[in-house]
Amino acid sequence: VMPQCVVWKDRNSVFLGCNQKFASIAGLEAPEQIVGKTDYDLAWKKEEADFFRACDARVMESNQAELHIIEPQ
Repeated sequence: VMPQCVVWKDRNSVFLGCNQKFASIAGLEAPEQIVGKTDYDLAWKKEEADFFRACDARVMESNQAELHIIEPQ
């Protein structure tokens, strides 16, 4: 029932899970379908997937959350 998208990945930016809201935006029928995929496997443009991967890398390198990111979708 949360209106926000929630997603979690491993250190290689491989999806471990998400909520239904994110699954729907990603073009999946169920959250379970995201497990094992990367941003490049989803319905994003390459430039969008590159942006998401860069955000992931910055967060992991700095160990600091990035808040209020404006995504290119």
